[in-house]
Amino acid sequence: MKKVVGIVINVILWLFVVFAALTTVVVFTGTSNNGVGNLFGYMPFSIQTQSMEPTIKAGDVVIGKEVDFNTLKEGDIITYWTTVDEQKILNTHRITKVISNGKGSVPSFKTKGDNNQIEDEYTVAAADIVAKYNSKISGLGKAVDFLETQKGFFICIVLPLILFFLYQLYHFIKVIVTVKQENAGLSKEDEEELKKKAVEEYLAKQKEEQEASEEK
Repeated sequence: MKKVVGIVINVILWLFVVFAALTTVVVFTGTSNNGVGNLFGYMPFSIQTQSMEPTIKAGDVVIGKEVDFNTLKEGDIITYWTTVDEQKILNTHRITKVISNGKGSVPSFKTKGDNNQIEDEYTVAAADIVAKYNSKISGLGKAVDFLETQKGFFICIVLPLILFFLYQLYHFIKVIVTVKQENAGLSKEDEEELKKKAVEEYLAKQKEEQEASEEK
């Protein structure tokens, strides 16, 4: 039973490491991409207003995907850059009209929030479009907003990772100390061989637990 509990704990820890790694990639790509995190072409956006209700609610996280603006059509939901009170922000609204600017030219778009009575006053340029709506995760917006802050990233990602590696280091040292105590009085050569074997067994065990977590 104790062994099973240990395996479960390690699986959970390795799953967290994978999550932390993916979150780190999103955060760092966002830092170098105007605050827009990108993971294999997919981008999370925290919705702040009620303009797209009931389709998308305030507090939801929208997962957008990179898109060729030439494939966009009326009815698609897009996330794009716009300016509100002289501040550049991301907005997520539905396309109500595709405006053709002549053969071979780049189209522009009229948009509207599902919960709004009138269309947006501005026209969205193709260059301002960041992503097309792909899916959403309800109610996760505040958590994502917190993770994007330095404090949130440290508390939720960095600190747990430090504790994880300290936990692994503790078990590694414990194995070495146990082997040394059990084999006191052996020759130096035999002791080194046993230490080597203990390290190999420890690494093999970690590999098995990691493979188990990946299968989950």
